[in-house]
Amino acid sequence: MLRRTLFHPLYASRVPLPGAKNLFVDKHNPEKSFHVDFLFDVTQSCGPSSTGKTHIISATSWFRSIGATKASIKLHCFIKPEKAKEGIDLRLLKEAFDKGNHANRMKGLQITLENEKWIRCSIGLNGNVGQSKSGHSTMIAMTSGLVQFDETGIFLGIQCSGS
Repeated sequence: MLRRTLFHPLYASRVPLPGAKNLFVDKHNPEKSFHVDFLFDVTQSCGPSSTGKTHIISATSWFRSIGATKASIKLHCFIKPEKAKEGIDLRLLKEAFDKGNHANRMKGLQITLENEKWIRCSIGLNGNVGQSKSGHSTMIAMTSGLVQFDETGIFLGIQCSGS
């Protein structure tokens, strides 16, 4: 079963992204560094999705601004309910990261596993991986569809855009 806690010692060095669930931003200043890191704890639960088909681990719900930059991010990470009931097998998650099968699905971003349960998404804010489908903005970083981490039942989707 996924745990839901309000405090974790690692949160102290990270700032929650306003309006997002279980998504934190490293405290470095993205306006000056043109780089931002987002982190979330895969053992945390934000409850079931509105349809009940998945269990939310981390989500922005829609695009959220990244500080005072002109960039915004949309992120959703979820797990299938049957896997959530079993509990996340952190050993399988580490094996999935070690294999690196997800790397070819990343455009303009890099993800890493830290402290066995934190996923770090590193994005260079000056990237350009093409136009958005609407053509109104430039995609800075994205996953090609949903990325599944092998047999863990965890899926991740990211879109980061700028004007």
